[in-house]
Amino acid sequence: MKYLILIPLMMSCTVQNINEEIEVVQDKKEIKTISTIGDSRFVCCGSGNVRNELSKLGDYEFVGNLVDTYGLNHDAIGGNNTFDLLERYENIPTADLYVIHYGTNDPEKWMHDSIENMKIVVQHLLDKGSLVLYAYQTERNDDATKFTFTDKHYELDSAIHDYFRGNDNFYTVDLRDPLLNSDGSFNWHLYSDFVHPNEVGGELMAKAIHEAIVSIN
Repeated sequence: MKYLILIPLMMSCTVQNINEEIEVVQDKKEIKTISTIGDSRFVCCGSGNVRNELSKLGDYEFVGNLVDTYGLNHDAIGGNNTFDLLERYENIPTADLYVIHYGTNDPEKWMHDSIENMKIVVQHLLDKGSLVLYAYQTERNDDATKFTFTDKHYELDSAIHDYFRGNDNFYTVDLRDPLLNSDGSFNWHLYSDFVHPNEVGGELMAKAIHEAIVSIN
């Protein structure tokens, strides 16, 4: 009688485990096309190398209204703030994945508006049925006051993360810590100036983005 009781239970557990594995496979997202949306930190100086490095790490097609020095499409415009993005976000081509690195050109006094603007943009991209990979922004330091822009970046990034974290198609990637020293200080060796990562910094950004994509894909 003990065997008659144990065998059905074992079979039930096995079927449940198989079903769970099937669900995991079905939840995987295939990412072929990528749109990188940002300001100058996604296109200027060495950070323009991000898409080029990503193309070496995976078989991705980049889409956008602009073309970088490597001949890869993107939607990153130097000097743009979130209000500028509101003027153009609806014209950004459809992609499997949108990588957003934004906000450094918004002054702190705009913070409420900056958060609301980014909510509108991210929600629009999610409504297209696409995945959104929101980047915690690379550091910025004018060397006069330590991390003068850090609190502003943290506030925007945290607000967007908290607002969308329940959405299955919303993900985040940390582009901040990989470009800092181990003690958390600004790593000048990874920047062309106090805002834009150099080519080595761009490679680290690409690596972090690729690792995030692999975890999704």
